[in-house]
Amino acid sequence: MMPRLGGRYLLRQGDYTVTMAAAGYVSLKQPITVGSADNQEFQFSLEKLPGRITITTRRGVPGEVWIDGELVGKTPTNELLLKAGSYEVRISAQRYLEFITTLEVEGRDFQQTLDAELVPGWANASFSTVPPGASISADGEQLGQTPNIVAIMAGTHEIVLYKPGYKEWRQPLTFVANQAKELATIELEEADSILSVVSKPAGAAVTVDGRFRGTTPLSVELSKGSIYDIQLTKAGYEAAGRAIEVDDSRERKLTVQLRPRIGIVKIVSDPPDAELFVDGQRRGNASRELSLTATVHSIEIRKDGFEPFVTEVTPKPGFPQHLAVDLLTPQEAVLASMPPAITTSQGLLMQLIQPGAFMMGAPRREQGRRANEAQRSVELTRYFYISVQEVTNRDFREYRPTHTSGAERFRELAADRHPAVFLSWKDAALYCNWLSDKEGLSLAYKIDGRDVVLVDPPVSGYRLPTEAEWVWVARYGGVGEARKYPWGNSMPPAGNAGNYADISAEVFVDAALSVYDDGYPLTAPVGKFPPNSAGIYDLGGNVAEWVHDVYMVNTTFPGQIDLDPVGPPEGQYRVIRGSGWRHSTISQLRFSYRDFGNRGRLDVGFRIARYADTVTK
Repeated sequence: MMPRLGGRYLLRQGDYTVTMAAAGYVSLKQPITVGSADNQEFQFSLEKLPGRITITTRRGVPGEVWIDGELVGKTPTNELLLKAGSYEVRISAQRYLEFITTLEVEGRDFQQTLDAELVPGWANASFSTVPPGASISADGEQLGQTPNIVAIMAGTHEIVLYKPGYKEWRQPLTFVANQAKELATIELEEADSILSVVSKPAGAAVTVDGRFRGTTPLSVELSKGSIYDIQLTKAGYEAAGRAIEVDDSRERKLTVQLRPRIGIVKIVSDPPDAELFVDGQRRGNASRELSLTATVHSIEIRKDGFEPFVTEVTPKPGFPQHLAVDLLTPQEAVLASMPPAITTSQGLLMQLIQPGAFMMGAPRREQGRRANEAQRSVELTRYFYISVQEVTNRDFREYRPTHTSGAERFRELAADRHPAVFLSWKDAALYCNWLSDKEGLSLAYKIDGRDVVLVDPPVSGYRLPTEAEWVWVARYGGVGEARKYPWGNSMPPAGNAGNYADISAEVFVDAALSVYDDGYPLTAPVGKFPPNSAGIYDLGGNVAEWVHDVYMVNTTFPGQIDLDPVGPPEGQYRVIRGSGWRHSTISQLRFSYRDFGNRGRLDVGFRIARYADTVTK
């Protein structure tokens, strides 16, 4: 302790640490600095220790405890540590009214207990009837039999008292929580008569004097001293009516055999020995004539190795129906479900192409043939979609807004509807991935170091067409009819054949077609010239196109057939196919012409493709 003088401490100048402690408070330890003044005063405030709080309910009713809106446990709670202050305490318990109060916590490690008195959320209701033994229900919930005192939650409820042989007593009653409700004795009225209605088949709608009463089997109460018009109706059956006289309180039963309304359905199936199921029941061979009720029936035709055929029919009496069914194999069913064309999210139309077998390359003696055009047999087995037009500047700039297509040299190349050019093969492949990602498709390409490679096994995301796919669509039109040039089999191009190095392009190219004028010295808008037989535009003319394959000079062996070739796994260059606005020679204009590169050019663009699914031919 420091020297004290009348309640004050004598301290030299300097730094000190003050420590304070008091029962029920948090100990304090704080640095101070004593200066040169004669009289100096320091103020300190001690924080109260939390209070120890326990919350219970009388009669031990379990409930959830919420303090200032936060759930802290269930009653009885473990000891809670709360800082001194005011708190809102809520207790929620099933079948009890919510308890809300303000709790003042003293703190200082004092122990406090809140013992909550929960108010019942129900009323005790007393029911008695003459005669006794009637069932009591509230909103359909059975509560007991009269005479009885039952607990009913506060609110308005539909109360029903029922005893066989007596009419229902039904009335809405309102109950107040924690307030008893005693009803006067209720005299039940004797029921006039019970009519049980049964139909064959069941499920017929029943009306009594034009009022709907339910579906069979059904029991209805009828007053004595009247004749009632009973009508039964069911889809596919003739309506039936009966007059029932009720002159006493005995129970009656009405059984009605409904007469079906029959329609004829004639089924012819291919194959004819397929099995027929009607409403889940086997009926034998599918090719047959059926007599069915005039209502909805489920028809299923099955055979091993084929996809089942399922439909619904509603026979019409007097009007026979004919159903011809050709069962499809699983592959045929998938193919039938393929749309003949699809549209990308950018509005680019893509055509479904059927695979086939064909010859790539050119014969040795063909005029203009180059050494890299060796003939080889190829077979495509997978259906695929290919864009009917080349990717435009507008499409590509949605992916890469700064792309110019070489407008720095020729402004026309950057027009929205002209094909995107002056881009590398990698640029085109990454555009495909961007479009796949945009539409939630699996990416067809993956980044492997500095390379972009096709995913193996291939997926249905957008990609560049393979060289074989491009040749099949361009040269053969996807149907097997080979052409030497895009317009036919002889030079020069005729009429409106496409956009090539024509008279108008003489100032931009080294050589031009002196007898041809397509009106476009550089690129043209996509789809400006007629499509080929497969409905695909600009496979010859406008711009040459990147395809997927790595470039190589192919070698073949006698009898060898390449199935779904995608080119070598790696290499320096990529294949470029087709002719464009810079091409005019016999060699360049042929469909067999193969070019290659690894950088963007002003006359090279691309189109996109994707597999239809995993189905092969």
